[in-house]
Order: sequence, then structure tokens, then C-alpha cells
Amino acid sequence: MKTLVKYMKLTEIVASGGVTGTQPPPRLELLPVEFKLDGPATYLSWSHRIIGALAGRSLDGYLTREEKEPPVKTSNEWKAWRATHMSVYTWLLNSMVPSIATTVDGILSVKEIWEKLQKTYAGRGNNMRVFQIEQEIDVVW
Repeated sequence: MKTLVKYMKLTEIVASGGVTGTQPPPRLELLPVEFKLDGPATYLSWSHRIIGALAGRSLDGYLTREEKEPPVKTSNEWKAWRATHMSVYTWLLNSMVPSIATTVDGILSVKEIWEKLQKTYAGRGNNMRVFQIEQEIDVVW
């Protein structure tokens, strides 16, 4: 009888994903964005496409941080959150031309990247004009 109980528990453990319950998160498939952010002129169209693509997969919370990072960094929930967050992060960087991607490459939060790009390219304040002037100066030099 003890052997049968042990076998049943072992079967439950295997069925649940192992002793620790760790399973790799499901693979996230995001289609490449053909329309790349390359400056202020493309920001509005690009941002709408990004929001649409992420909302279509219920991932837009990573832009707004409604999808909160779980507090326990060793939990399976946190591992799944991080895997998805980093997939969105990489996908977002790949949706920009390299010169823009390098300006946000060191920022590891999708929300912070999104906010920096908004401040720089959305036409709020003087950041967009500063960027245009810097581009013009680079062309002259």
C-alpha cells in the first residue's frame, strides 16, 4: 500500500512539472515590426502599431507597468514574468532603427523605455525639437 501511495505522489509530481514545479514558460511569439521607429516623423504611427501588437496579445501592461513584477525574484511567477518582460523588451528594441535603439539599450524596464521614447519623440515639450536640431547638426558636420 505504501508503494502505491508513493507511486501516486510521484505521478502527481511528474504531472505538475517536476519536484520544484518549474517548467519553462510558454514561448512568446511576437511578429517582427516592419515599420521601424526612426525619429519624430514616424513616432506616432510606430507607437500605435506597438500598442496594437502588444494589446492583441494582452501584453500592453508591460508598457504601462500594469503588469507588475512579482516581489519574490525566485518564484516561478517571477521567472515567467521576467521571460515575458525580456521578450517584449527585445522585441521593442528590434522595432527601432539601431541609432534609436542604442539610446535606450541600457534601460532594462520596458515602461521606462516607452516613457523615454514618448518624451523624446511625441512632440511634448522641446525634446523632439532638440532631437531634430541634433540630427541637422550631425548632417552638417
